[in-house]
Amino acid sequence: QAGCFVAMAALVITAGLDGGLYAAALTPVITLLVWYGLGVRRPWWPRRMLGHGFSWPEARATLSFVPKAIITSIGMPLLQLLVADAVQTAGGKEGMGCLRGVNRLSDMMLTVCGGLFTMYFLPRFTEIRKRDELRRELTRTSLLIVPAMASIAFLIWLLRDFVIESLFAPEFRPMRELFAWQMAGTVLKIVSWILAY
Repeated sequence: QAGCFVAMAALVITAGLDGGLYAAALTPVITLLVWYGLGVRRPWWPRRMLGHGFSWPEARATLSFVPKAIITSIGMPLLQLLVADAVQTAGGKEGMGCLRGVNRLSDMMLTVCGGLFTMYFLPRFTEIRKRDELRRELTRTSLLIVPAMASIAFLIWLLRDFVIESLFAPEFRPMRELFAWQMAGTVLKIVSWILAY
């Protein structure tokens, strides 16, 4: 992250918008190089590709991720573009701004959840080997995270006028009509994340 930030700052300062675009393209490369540098020193790092030979079960398991990757990396952004186009056609730039504003609030909630999942729940789920233990952990996680996020979403919905006044301009007042839908969708997304993990 530090390397990506330095690259972004340096390129934006020296080349403006073009530099920012170059930095955005370089960020995955920097991340890959850092992780390669860290990984190659570990005992679990393979010394050569396919060192233990080709495995059809591993190939099938790897290919099973292709539909998920297509849905995530192509389907979702395409759906977001179609929704954005429909909103802009129906509500103009003001409607698009309101949708984007309420999406940002949802993104902030999901960022907090994503951090929790990455730091605690994902490692915990990966170390579980027995179905009953997985079921117990899934139930415990659901009973902990979902009510907490639902309470936060409900609180944001209750305070939506305050949120709009303090975080946005007065032109965003029509956004209040979107809060219930967006907060409910965010909670459902969190539930789906728990099941996906």
